[in-house]
Amino acid sequence: MSRDPFSSQAIEVCANTRDTFKDVVLGGVIGDAEHQKGWIRWPGLGWRPVAVGWRDVQSGWQVMAVEARQVKFDLQQPRCDTKQHTLALFR
Repeated sequence: MSRDPFSSQAIEVCANTRDTFKDVVLGGVIGDAEHQKGWIRWPGLGWRPVAVGWRDVQSGWQVMAVEARQVKFDLQQPRCDTKQHTLALFR
């Protein structure tokens, strides 16, 4: 079976990092060296604690790491490149 690059089934709209995170705010990171949580304001969800594994069901973005001054997100969707985004506190 050959692949048709012009088929509408082969085209998938992939998440745009800029649009997803334009209104997301990292308010802080708390915890010790082994167990850290970030506090983020996520559009439509308000302020919430996030730890590794937290996922926004609507967009698919998932927390991969919470560090001293930042939270790292990852997005893996079929037919899309893996995307990553880091929210950092201002210094």
